[in-house]
Amino acid sequence: MDVPGAETFPAQRFSPSLSAAQLRIKFPTINSIVSSNLVVLETHVSLKNGTRINLEGEELCIGYNHGHDNNFGCIVASGPFTELTIEAAENIETRVTLQVELVSGPFANLTALTSFILAPAPPISNNVLSAEYLEVESNLNAFKEEKLVLMLNHWTEDLRWVKHQPFKAVVYDKHPTSEQRGSKHFVEKNVAGEASSYLKFIVDYYDALPDSVLFLHSHRYAYHQTDLLILLGTIDRGKDFSDAYCNVNDAAWGLLDENVAYLKEHWGREGWLRKWLGEQTDEWPLDRCCAQFVVGRDRIRRRPKEFYVEALEVVTRCDVEDREKSRRLGLLMEWIWHVVFGENIVTSDVEFLVPTLKEFEQVDLGGGGGVQCIL
Repeated sequence: MDVPGAETFPAQRFSPSLSAAQLRIKFPTINSIVSSNLVVLETHVSLKNGTRINLEGEELCIGYNHGHDNNFGCIVASGPFTELTIEAAENIETRVTLQVELVSGPFANLTALTSFILAPAPPISNNVLSAEYLEVESNLNAFKEEKLVLMLNHWTEDLRWVKHQPFKAVVYDKHPTSEQRGSKHFVEKNVAGEASSYLKFIVDYYDALPDSVLFLHSHRYAYHQTDLLILLGTIDRGKDFSDAYCNVNDAAWGLLDENVAYLKEHWGREGWLRKWLGEQTDEWPLDRCCAQFVVGRDRIRRRPKEFYVEALEVVTRCDVEDREKSRRLGLLMEWIWHVVFGENIVTSDVEFLVPTLKEFEQVDLGGGGGVQCIL
């Protein structure tokens, strides 16, 4: 039931207080719908001051029932995520009630309960669109008519989840052994995190974009997001996102002093961003973290294609071996994507963090049930 390779919580610097501790299930949330037999459970202890405690190394006992089946077992947690395979027939909704008890450590005997809908969807075999497929004019024209397309930055993440959600997807691979090597959907240099893939996609399809694009990392779940199969199931498929921007992550990061200096380097008087974004203001850009967002075609095209071409050139000039510079270039784009797409320099749902900008490192904005701006 353990999850290899999933993103885990960053290290916490707080001294945990034992007062008002609660065991929480971030997802599946109450009444959420999971469209796969593989159910992902995220658990942590939440303290009164908002600190989340990772349960790695602690023993959890998990019991659940659906229909007439009851299951119970205990594991040692390898992190916040646990995968459970729950057998259920495709296209049939079943109510699952699940309880978790923490049986070791300073928070032993805490319990949490959730109840969700298991509705396994049959896998879709043709919802990933290859570069070769999109080279056919009729296919590209159909692509432009899609209301929402997923754009995935991929290294080695497990992509089985993609076949259990309803949207078309384009996958940009970076791994040197990828079958896509040599195609338009392969990124030669694995630099700047997801930014190099996102920028290459925009440059490649600037004149043939769908109505909107949901840019994603490729992992089904992580500390900064909910389970994507739950999130994607909440999206109103008839909604017009062509002029929208919505960050779908559940966390925000503060800008530390060295990051501020790096931003000045690229957006200051001599920086390349100045000619595209104007003079840098005294405010520091702030949005939810981690660069996963829905953005509409009209928002993308508020900037000319030449901007994205230059941005791609800036990040891909980085040497693959210079990991620190690569990391910082990825962070640079993470800080400014919302500005590029026409949002205020501080997005409305994180304005409350500005007074303490230099005091926090990570804030959980979770709830795990989706982000209101895409519903």
